[in-house]
Amino acid sequence: MKSTSPLTYTVFSRSLHWLIALAFLCIWAAGYYMVSNQDYAIYSLHKQAGVVLLMLMVIRAAYRLKQGWPAHANQYKPWQQRLATLTHWALLVLVLLVPLSGIAYSGLSGHGVYLLGLDIVPTNLAGPEQQVQAYSTIWETRAQTSHWVITYAFMGIVCVHTAGALKHHFVDRDTTLTRMIKGGG
Repeated sequence: MKSTSPLTYTVFSRSLHWLIALAFLCIWAAGYYMVSNQDYAIYSLHKQAGVVLLMLMVIRAAYRLKQGWPAHANQYKPWQQRLATLTHWALLVLVLLVPLSGIAYSGLSGHGVYLLGLDIVPTNLAGPEQQVQAYSTIWETRAQTSHWVITYAFMGIVCVHTAGALKHHFVDRDTTLTRMIKGGG
């Protein structure tokens, strides 16, 4: 899985990048819809997709840590290189924290987390009517706030990342964006 050139991304890396990007946007849109409309019919799907996203992201993070990032397409000023590095690290960390904070929120709220019928965090049913009950309302609120803040921080970094890619393509006219789309150097 090593790059054949210090400027290329492997097919595996590009595929995982775009799969995770598409999955995250769909999961985010579902979460935004649920909260905006107070309609939680897709809550279970949202949580399960988040667990799958987390698993994909662990694979991507491990791969990225092992392989590193390809060299920049051109020589840029040191501050631009630092900004690119910081942005990539922020994306890597935040995309892991978004589903982890969602799992914490769902788990602490008592709703549990599962994937394909397998309990990851069990639902907390209490009382004679077996109603869902939060394990801790204080920690549930903190986890909910964390999930919201981390998600929007991530979306902000995605905007910076996208703006940078478009700047490279249309202003700098280098291969940064095209090598992430179709490979090559």
